[in-house]
Amino acid sequence: MRFMAGEHWRDAFDVVIVNARKPSFFHKGKRPFRQLLTSSTNEQHHVSWERITELRRGDVYSEGSVTELMSLSGWKHNQVLYFGDQIYNDLADVTLYYGWRTGAVIPELAHEISAMNSEVFGRSIIWLQTLERLLERMQIYRDAESQQLIREWILERDSIKVRVKDIFNPYFGSVFRSHLAPSFFAMRLCRIADVYMSSVNNLLHYHPQHFFFPIRSSLPHEGVVSMAFQHDGYDRAIEKVLRQAFQFPDDGSLLPEFNTYLPDKK
Repeated sequence: MRFMAGEHWRDAFDVVIVNARKPSFFHKGKRPFRQLLTSSTNEQHHVSWERITELRRGDVYSEGSVTELMSLSGWKHNQVLYFGDQIYNDLADVTLYYGWRTGAVIPELAHEISAMNSEVFGRSIIWLQTLERLLERMQIYRDAESQQLIREWILERDSIKVRVKDIFNPYFGSVFRSHLAPSFFAMRLCRIADVYMSSVNNLLHYHPQHFFFPIRSSLPHEGVVSMAFQHDGYDRAIEKVLRQAFQFPDDGSLLPEFNTYLPDKK
């Protein structure tokens, strides 16, 4: 730490704990802390066997347990935000058993966000959603020509799904998503971590008192769709595709199925 943060690196921390032996640190009951002392002559470390009754700033402690840490520091429940890079070994126990807030550091997130910000991903997702909207609306047509077009759209949709998967990784796709559904890893991550990021350095962009609010997710029965799908411009674009596909006249009127399927536009 001296080489990374300077000679007085201890001043940046309220408590310094080494040799914590995670994950045993979270399971060993009241295993006591031992103060780590450094010889002034040869910088050799040795452990003091005196009982620790308080955790003093600037001192270094060895071993201990989460129970002792909470007892001596008074840090409990959601007063603590604990960061780790392994959701099971680092984060699961402290949030499920002790009620700590948790922050997960997931380095793979940087690549995922970079892929999501690429033009090919954006275009692919928009067209994939458009195809699904078209397929949803054209199911009412049962003639041979319409059914053939629907089959072609389904094949194109399948190829786009593979393309989107390959953008992240050609072997297993995104770490966080399996097509429409979150991956098992993502579900466990969201269950255990209150916030996650690619690096703790990302927090430098926020004020220490910044609030992070969760995004409301919709359940299937709630029928909440994206704002783009509720926009007149998007519906008109779908209309245009349908008119071109089936050679309907562009006279400004809605297509027959739009009159019955779409809610009234104000």
